[in-house]
Amino acid sequence: MTTDMHRDGLGAVLDCVHCGLCLPACPTYEATGREEASPRGRLLLMRMLEEGGQPGEGAGDVLADCVLCRACEPVCPSGVQFGTAMEAAREILAAQGDLPRPWWLGAALRRLARAGRVPRTLGWLSRLGIPRRLEPRGRLRRTAPTTAPVQSAARAPVERLLLFDGCVMPDLFPGAHAATRTLLEAAGHQVVVQPGGRSCCGALHAHFGEGERSAALGTAALESLRVSGAERLVVHAAGCGAHLKGALGALVMDVMEVLHEALIDGRLTFTREFRGTVAVHDPCHHLHAQGIAHQTRQLLAEVPGLEVVPFPGAGSCCGAGGLYAQARPGMAGRIEDLRERALHQLDARWLASANPGCLMQWRKLSRRGGPEPVHPVWLLARAL
Repeated sequence: MTTDMHRDGLGAVLDCVHCGLCLPACPTYEATGREEASPRGRLLLMRMLEEGGQPGEGAGDVLADCVLCRACEPVCPSGVQFGTAMEAAREILAAQGDLPRPWWLGAALRRLARAGRVPRTLGWLSRLGIPRRLEPRGRLRRTAPTTAPVQSAARAPVERLLLFDGCVMPDLFPGAHAATRTLLEAAGHQVVVQPGGRSCCGALHAHFGEGERSAALGTAALESLRVSGAERLVVHAAGCGAHLKGALGALVMDVMEVLHEALIDGRLTFTREFRGTVAVHDPCHHLHAQGIAHQTRQLLAEVPGLEVVPFPGAGSCCGAGGLYAQARPGMAGRIEDLRERALHQLDARWLASANPGCLMQWRKLSRRGGPEPVHPVWLLARAL
């Protein structure tokens, strides 16, 4: 029996008019050219689930192969909320035991829900294909400030913000995590940490059919915000931000939005020069789920000496999808092959992407050459 949440989510499939505009936007359709690997094809299977039917053998694999990039949503003339529908469909399949998942995934999701931490063992990470080193080594050479830095310490804080740690950034990207706080404070905000310690946002659970666990983690995030006394919750991982905005709405902002707001208001300036070129990759959950793109580029363009160069693959899904690249390596590998060619043709020192999964993916693809993947805040904080 489907729950109200299932029905609400899957109700979106009824809005599809089968026009096919979603097909060229879909990375798995791009990689295979198969109708069943497109949003339109998957919506037909979801319609069967919505009507209480059995979509047939192999349907679990077809739905599990979706990256949940949501690139189909902005191009859909009917406004189908594909991501919501897919998560609801996967929850039904998981309850029936028909959603294919690797043996290790259940234990990983339970651990994240319990403690909000990823295992620190480098051997465990390397077995999943995640590179051991995820942030640049050493320090950038910087000149003296070109102008006197703005002193914000004497001002009253603009806002009290709760920095949502999440389960990945502090351990795997400690430099970017620290840079986020530095930048927010430089913009005049008071930054507080999660009361009670770190927690997971629940996005990975929603992706793999564990809706109840995901909802509980969203409720915990809201309680953290209430207890902290902060006005808004700030996220520095695009996937976490997209998921928490879906759960908590306007109480959540991405760090790129907050910093861009401060830049426009004149509260944030970059005074140290370092020379180099940077291209920007827009994580799917920035571009399609939150409409964040120009903010990142405008911030980086304000750094003295830093040139922002175009990247033809800027809006293309890299195939990371949270733990998708590890859970569905076959389809992820086909998407990787498409992106690797574009990466190696890119003439830039850095590739900035504001999502840990994407950074892991680009780091993996850059092993044979190409720009160094970095979180945008890693560069921005060095220009203060």
